[in-house]
Amino acid sequence: QLHHLQNITGLVDTDLGLGLVTQAVLKRGGGLADTLSDVIGKGQFGSAEAEAFEALCQWLDETPLIIRDLAAHNVVWDEVNQHLVII
Repeated sequence: QLHHLQNITGLVDTDLGLGLVTQAVLKRGGGLADTLSDVIGKGQFGSAEAEAFEALCQWLDETPLIIRDLAAHNVVWDEVNQHLVII
C-alpha cells in the first residue's frame, strides 16, 4: 500500500539541493491538509487518526523504503480518505 506516500510529479532544484514535487493533499473544503502536528495541536487527534497512525507505523515497519526525515510536520491527515500521508 503506497497510499502513505504522496504522488511524486517531478523534481526541482532548490537552495538546499534537489527537491521532490508532489501532489497536494487537500481537505474536503479544498484547502491544504493539516499536518499531524497541527491535528494534535488542535486537539483533533481522535480514534480515526489513532487507527490511521497505527496503520502508518505498521506500514513503516514492513516497507523496504527508507524514510529519512519523518516528523509530525512531514505527515498530513488525509481526511477525505482517512489515512496519514508522508509528504
